Amino acid sequence: RALGLHRMQHRLDAVESTDDALVVRTRVAPAGREAGLATSYRWTSDGTRLRLTVSVTPEGTWHLPLPRLGVRLGL
Repeated sequence: RALGLHRMQHRLDAVESTDDALVVRTRVAPAGREAGLATSYRWTSDGTRLRLTVSVTPEGTWHLPLPRLGVRLGL
């Protein structure tokens, strides 16, 4: 609670389309804090299957171990 992890905000930074992927870049951070998580979602397909690769890079100073990270996907 001291770092504000109970009030995380998501911000869309970029959406990029390449020949083989769709990349969505976001920043997830507590409101009004320097510490956050730069997140990249890379969607690819081989024509049969869809694959999502998620990369997370911590930003700023974290005074405790990173929280558990996960992705919620609904179909």
